Amino acid sequence: MGTAVCAMHYTGMGAAEFVCTVQDRAAAPQGPGYVALHFLPSLIAFSAVTIAAMIVLYQLYQVSMEGVEDLGARTMVPRG
Repeated sequence: MGTAVCAMHYTGMGAAEFVCTVQDRAAAPQGPGYVALHFLPSLIAFSAVTIAAMIVLYQLYQVSMEGVEDLGARTMVPRG
């Protein structure tokens, strides 16, 4: 499946024809919806650190909640 996806991608990209419609062909796209090239590494680094922190916090949460179910069952006093 991976070989088929790669083969179709490279075949399609080889067959594609891109037409430049701006005067300056080296100009980077500007405007809303585009991230400036000098800002992109910072954005990726911030995203990676944020996701890593969220994973660590979730794992700490899971470890802290391991005995909670047992605690609720032990502290319930039957009424009767």
